[in-house]
This record gives sequence, structure tokens and C-alpha cells, in this order.
Amino acid sequence: MWAIDPNFSYAFCVKSLESDPQSKTATNLQRLLIASIKNSANINIYLSAAFDAPTDCEDGFKEIQQAKSPITNKNNILTQMIFIPLALSNM
Repeated sequence: MWAIDPNFSYAFCVKSLESDPQSKTATNLQRLLIASIKNSANINIYLSAAFDAPTDCEDGFKEIQQAKSPITNKNNILTQMIFIPLALSNM
């Protein structure tokens, strides 16, 4: 999923997961994910729902204000932060 998806950045993924103090003992990406996510019972449902939010925000600026969103960069980061565990949890 992540190798072909343009929303996924491997470097961003590793950097984000390594920022979790519990990740220091992880030896691969799956272990980094496990160290970073405490409760994964409904993770795919929540992440899938959240994944649309940054795009919806950007679309709102385009449609209503016909202007560039002032938070495009933050929305791009949020998209990455949501996509990382979503992609890895589907492995």
C-alpha cells in the first residue's frame, strides 16, 4: 500500500515514529508502530475517517473563500501523520 501511494513518505514515517520515547527499543517499522499505538481496536475506522479531514479543509477554502488555505502545510503534515499508522496497520 505505502510503496505506491503518493501520500506516504517513508522518511516522514520513520522520523515521526522515532520521536516516541518507547520506540527506542524497536528494531523495525512494525515494532515502531506497535510502540507508538496503544489502543488499536478500532484504529482503521478512526484513521480512515480522519484521513479525509485535511482534504476537506483544503476544499473548503477553495470552494467558499476561493483562496489558498493558510494551513496547507499543516494539512499536509496531518495527512502524513494519519496515513502512517493507517498504512502500517493494513500490513
